[in-house]
Amino acid sequence: ERLAFLSGFGDGTWAAIRGVVPGLGVAMAWDARTFPGAWFWWEIGGPGHPWHGRSRIVAIEPSTDNPADGLAAAIERGTAHRVGPGEVHETWVTVSLFDADDRPVRGVARDGSVAR
Repeated sequence: ERLAFLSGFGDGTWAAIRGVVPGLGVAMAWDARTFPGAWFWWEIGGPGHPWHGRSRIVAIEPSTDNPADGLAAAIERGTAHRVGPGEVHETWVTVSLFDADDRPVRGVARDGSVAR
């Protein structure tokens, strides 16, 4: 069981995981203005709640703020997103599957295409 907070993506906010199953990968790109960071976490047979040893999970979650110390702390830091009455906030996240092999992934575009 591990959790890491990732930051410093600049304009190239993307991630890819190869080998989900042999030959398959998952790619994701997201809007850095809304999600400047990401949480990278995994649960591989952890004995505690809620999985009780029955999990094999790896995840990368775009994040509006790091660390995960709650909304009150994000408001205090000035990093919480606030959308007032009648306001609109638009953002995007793209997830795609790709044929994975030994070549490194060099980027993921907003349309989900994977650069090698």
